[in-house]
Amino acid sequence: MSRTRRVLSYALTWTCLAGTSDVLAQDMAARTDTIRLRFGWPAGTTARIQTTRYREQISETSDTTFMSADYRMSVTAHPEGLLVSYDDFRFPTVVDSTDGRDVNALAQRAASMVPKFVVGTGGEFVRIDDVASIRAGLDSMMAELLGPDADAADVREALAAMLSEEALTGLAAEEWNAVVGMWIDADLELGAVYELEDQAPLPILPGVVVPMISEFSIESRTACEAGGADSACVELHYVSYPEPAAVKAALAEYLERLPAVPGMSSFAFEDLEVENEIIIVTEPATLRPHRMQITKAVSGVVTAGGERSEVTQLDVRTYQYTYTR
Repeated sequence: MSRTRRVLSYALTWTCLAGTSDVLAQDMAARTDTIRLRFGWPAGTTARIQTTRYREQISETSDTTFMSADYRMSVTAHPEGLLVSYDDFRFPTVVDSTDGRDVNALAQRAASMVPKFVVGTGGEFVRIDDVASIRAGLDSMMAELLGPDADAADVREALAAMLSEEALTGLAAEEWNAVVGMWIDADLELGAVYELEDQAPLPILPGVVVPMISEFSIESRTACEAGGADSACVELHYVSYPEPAAVKAALAEYLERLPAVPGMSSFAFEDLEVENEIIIVTEPATLRPHRMQITKAVSGVVTAGGERSEVTQLDVRTYQYTYTR
C-alpha cells in the first residue's frame, strides 16, 4: 500500500485531533478510504484486562523484570459523564511463598490506589476521582516502606513533589488520551501518515511537559481478536519523541527544583533520548480497545558522584481486553 504523508503544522495538545480544521476534515471525509473514529463507551461496559510488563535496564549492570496482571475495568454513569474504574486485581506471576505473599499483598495495596478516571460524555478526560485519597494512600505506603529516619523523610518529600495532584492528573490524562482521547472525532485516511507537534509529559519526569514530535496513522483494518478472520477493528500506530533541546532544558530545571535528597545534588543527565510507540487495535465506531502495546525507550549519559555512565531502559507493556458486557 502506498503511504501518503500529511502534515498538521499547527501546535496541538493531547486532544489534538478534535481541533482539525473544517476544510481538512471535509476533504478527508470525502475520501472512500477515510476511517471515522468516534467515542461510544456505554455505561455498564465491563472487561477483563490481561496485561504484561517487560522492563530491561542497562547501565554498569543489566536488570530485567517481568510481571503480569489480570484485572477488571468497569464503566459507570457519573454526573460529569462516565467513571472508568479498575479493581479485582490478580497477579499470576507472584510465586506462592512467604515472600510471594508479601509481594502480592503489597501489589494488591498499590492496585487499590489505581486512579479512577472521570471522562465526559464525549470521551474527553476530565479529572481523577478522589485524588486526595490516592495521595494519602501512597504516602502511607511509602512511610511504612521507608521508615522514620531523616533520609527517608527526604525521600518521602521528593516523592510527594513527584506525586502532586498536578503530576498524578497529568499521568492519568496521558494514559487515557493515548488510548482514547487523542483519537476522538478523527477522520483519518487509511495508510496515510500524519505529523504533528504537541505538548506532552516527559515519561521519566512526572509533571514535566515538553514539545513532542509525533507521527500517527491507521495501519490497516484488522480483526478485533488476535487470529480472527473479521476486519471489525483498525490498527492505530503512534510514534513520538521530544525535541532534544527542550529535554535538556526541562531536565536542568527539574533537577534544580527537586528537594534535597542524598546523592541527588551531583546527579545530572548529560544526554537523554526518548521514544514512545503505541500500537492499538480498536473499534473505530466506539474506540473500545481490544489489544494494545506501549513501548518506551530511554537512553542517555548520566553523571553522579563524579562518575559518568551510559544508561538504557526499555519498557514494553501489553494489554488484552475481553469484554464481558
